[in-house]
Amino acid sequence: MINNTKVFLDLFPASIKLRYISAFIYFNLFKNSFKALYELSFTKTLKSSFSEAFDSNTLGLKIIQYFGLRVNQFLSKESKIIDVEIDLKQIIEFEKLNIRYQKSIEETSETAESFWLELNKKNINIDNIFKLGCSINQQFHQIKKKYKKLMSINNNYLEVAYLYKLFVSLCLNYELEESEAKMDITKIL
Repeated sequence: MINNTKVFLDLFPASIKLRYISAFIYFNLFKNSFKALYELSFTKTLKSSFSEAFDSNTLGLKIIQYFGLRVNQFLSKESKIIDVEIDLKQIIEFEKLNIRYQKSIEETSETAESFWLELNKKNINIDNIFKLGCSINQQFHQIKKKYKKLMSINNNYLEVAYLYKLFVSLCLNYELEESEAKMDITKIL
């Protein structure tokens, strides 16, 4: 239905009635108040009769009232859950931890690269390989702790989950960890 309206709007871009119908459909059927107001904004620039202007303004007021009601509902729910005040300290702590998390991944990736370069040498130093392997394993456990903490603070932060997934799949080849990271990503999406 909205596709048909779009076709007619392309054919008759100066039609106020089509803009009004489009806004009405977006608002009443889809509850998309932003798109409805966007469609109504075109009626202000077009020459219209008194009844068309009245209809557009009335629908615009209904949309704005609906939007105001939704905002008030959201704010009342949020005020019950948390204070209106944003906890700036927690945001700063999250960002600091995220920076350390990313830096740890970078360092571990470099250690893994050194590990593989050492394995490719003609004269393999077993002690060095063992030290690098232990270091990679210890760094991985630290990264996993940071990842879990970051996800407990903000479990909808896709960048953290995606970076962890790339790290465990491409750098370390840990299939179990990769599947857990994929599950976290699908929860976010």
